[in-house]
Amino acid sequence: MKLSIHRIFQVFGEGEAESRLWPMLRAAAQAGRDVEMTPGAQIRDFVPAEVVAERLLRACERQDIIPGIALIENVGSGQPRTVREFAEEWWQRWNGQGRLSFGVKPYRAGEVMRYVPALPPLPS
Repeated sequence: MKLSIHRIFQVFGEGEAESRLWPMLRAAAQAGRDVEMTPGAQIRDFVPAEVVAERLLRACERQDIIPGIALIENVGSGQPRTVREFAEEWWQRWNGQGRLSFGVKPYRAGEVMRYVPALPPLPS
């Protein structure tokens, strides 16, 4: 049997639960609302849902998987950045009129400050 396992990191995009960061930011930017956030120093590898879908579809067509040996791959952008950088980038793209207020909310108990895979950057 051929088996490939794909460990997906911080995926974001259309269809994501409204309570998650990217859709919450989008809704606030479109409504002109302020957003209270943590300091945003957490480092994540944010990867668009479209990229994840493409990578998974390509995996189905791979011919280099050896029967009996599982192929394990991380799926991410290869470009770790802070939550703050991610939020500021998207806020600017959406021309958010409210404020991003960093440092208003505390980090969650047990917050992982760096959660990124080891992989090369995606091609441009």
